[in-house]
Amino acid sequence: MENTLERIVDRVYQEGISRAQDRAAAITAAAEAQAAEITRKAKDEAAQITAAAKDEALRLLRSADSDLKLTASRALGSLRNEISQLLAAQAVASPLSAALSDVQFIKDLFLKLAENRDGTGLMLSVPQGQRDELVRGLSGLMQGRLKGLEILAGSMKAGFVVRERDAGFELDFTEPALLEFLQPHIKPAIASLFRSQNG
Repeated sequence: MENTLERIVDRVYQEGISRAQDRAAAITAAAEAQAAEITRKAKDEAAQITAAAKDEALRLLRSADSDLKLTASRALGSLRNEISQLLAAQAVASPLSAALSDVQFIKDLFLKLAENRDGTGLMLSVPQGQRDELVRGLSGLMQGRLKGLEILAGSMKAGFVVRERDAGFELDFTEPALLEFLQPHIKPAIASLFRSQNG
């Protein structure tokens, strides 16, 4: 009987161990399956996050590239405009300033304007430094055909202004006025020249 009891205890013990091992194996398998599922989900989520980050990086790169191209285009346009203005200043402003500082040129231009008129009511404003020389140059005409012409010293740096007292008109031949008048006509010509020389 003792043997039988010992066998029964041994059998119960073995069954307990076997059940515990089966239970431990089931728990281990479930834990491994759960760990594998968590790992798979983490990898999927990491792949999604990586793909989203790549998409966002590409979007930002395209946006930055587009912004850089736009900025470069604007800067190039601005540079072309500045070059055009510098060329206009060099091609026109310097010679214009030189011509309008020449008393003989002012005298000839004024005489052309006053060709069919007498000097009655006319006022000619010139730069302070040119007034006396112009009065000397026109003195003979001021005694005859241009009698009544008044030559005044103005505040302009170069050029002249012709006014008629009674008619109320004024012709401005100062450097700023002539540059403003010529600028729209010069820019297209300079732009065309710039394009033809630079492709």
